Amino acid sequence: MASEWYQLASTTEPLSQGDIFRQLPILELLDEEVSLDASNTTVDVDVVEKDVVLMTQSCDLQPGRIKVDYVQLCPVYELAIFIKGKTEFKNRNKLSDLLNGKYPRFSVLASTEISAYPSEPLVVDLSRIYAVRVGYLDNFCRKYPEKLQLISPYREYLAQNFARLFMRVGLPSDISETTKKILTDKYAPKKAN
Repeated sequence: MASEWYQLASTTEPLSQGDIFRQLPILELLDEEVSLDASNTTVDVDVVEKDVVLMTQSCDLQPGRIKVDYVQLCPVYELAIFIKGKTEFKNRNKLSDLLNGKYPRFSVLASTEISAYPSEPLVVDLSRIYAVRVGYLDNFCRKYPEKLQLISPYREYLAQNFARLFMRVGLPSDISETTKKILTDKYAPKKAN
């Protein structure tokens, strides 16, 4: 079945933003609090397999002109698995907010609808960022004949959501409620009955 959001690409093609990899082995810290100093230079890690999406810009990954040593990846979860781990989204209103993009930390992608990679809608956790060497990801990718890719404009949609998470600005104070009411009354007055 064809897909509006995705395509299959040969793994001989260069790495590209929006490439999705299943079960990529990644190092993850086991300790919540790590204190590295001269007397403690080791940490406990575990190798976990994660489904991830490549977030690094494609222009930085062009063969012969690679501009980065490491690529950024974010974890991807099928919606049912994601909800199982995040009980707050079992609430209908919060789930609706998630699906409507009201949580900047998460980006929801459509079902894959590709028989080789069937899935429910996918949730990308944009705040969990893994960095791996370009060569490591390229070698992992080439073990398989094909890779799943987000296509344009959905790839750019995900990149925009990723950027939006980090470009938000918190102001020390907002426009006062009184000022908001005055402006609302002035520019959108109540209609007379």
